[in-house]
Amino acid sequence: HDASPDYPAMILADYLLGGGFMSGRITRRLRESEGLSYGAGTFLKVPPLEDAAVLYGYAIFAPQNLQKVERGMTEELKKAVEGGFTEKEVKDARPGLLQAREQSRAEDGSLALVLAGNLFLDRTLAFEQAIDTALGTMTAAQVSAAAKKYLEPSRATVVKAGDFKPAPAAK
Repeated sequence: HDASPDYPAMILADYLLGGGFMSGRITRRLRESEGLSYGAGTFLKVPPLEDAAVLYGYAIFAPQNLQKVERGMTEELKKAVEGGFTEKEVKDARPGLLQAREQSRAEDGSLALVLAGNLFLDRTLAFEQAIDTALGTMTAAQVSAAAKKYLEPSRATVVKAGDFKPAPAAK
């Protein structure tokens, strides 16, 4: 849940994997390095009242790249769990993540959702500030430990949607 001490570390792990615009490991590998995807990334959903968080990964790609995309995503997830993240990655990602959180709270609709949720949960914006403060001092060891603790690549469910039938032969 989002009051877990590991929650800020998982926010940063998600950002490092693919939650940041064009900066995550999965995005860089599938889109920039290998040219397999038009877009790829991750997003973390953590409920406030129960232990049922989910990390989602996605990629938009041409059908012929299916196996390579799937392999790339799985490999990057395993690397994060087994090898963790570097101090440089965390240091470089931190400003973008904190800025994105700040900008989100500057948007009326987003702020209204946060305030309504806080009202229901009997929280104030001090809760968000505490997360930002934790993110500002987060170490690679903390982020890596949280990823290792919560992410289980062997339990990933893969869902594919699209037209994967081969194109008809030309006549």
